[in-house]
Amino acid sequence: MVDEVQMADEAEQVLKKIAASYRREPLGRLASELSSYLFPTMAFDTSINERDREYERVTKELVKEAKKAAKKRGPAYQTPVFKCHGDYDKCLKHQSGSKRLCMFLLIVCMGKHLIPFVPKGHDGQ
Repeated sequence: MVDEVQMADEAEQVLKKIAASYRREPLGRLASELSSYLFPTMAFDTSINERDREYERVTKELVKEAKKAAKKRGPAYQTPVFKCHGDYDKCLKHQSGSKRLCMFLLIVCMGKHLIPFVPKGHDGQ
């Protein structure tokens, strides 16, 4: 069984790395936005239903941008991000509890495939 707290910590670190590594691209903005929804520094003024819709919207946009970033790396690196998205969809169908765990798993999966291939100049080096 996956520890949701541990996955949340890892997902938060991955989002920070993606945001920093892709800060001049939509992917970086979306990583920051999703991080603020999943790990708020102050209470939300929105309802749970609104937050869930925002999670879903930002997650979809993040996956779309991650696929674009992976495509730039070449066809050999395209498959893992697409697989991450497929695993996310499966998780949502089978997860009876929190959807957040599925998001954490998606973020960590994508991060493992995107961060090692950040081109020079995207990460401040």
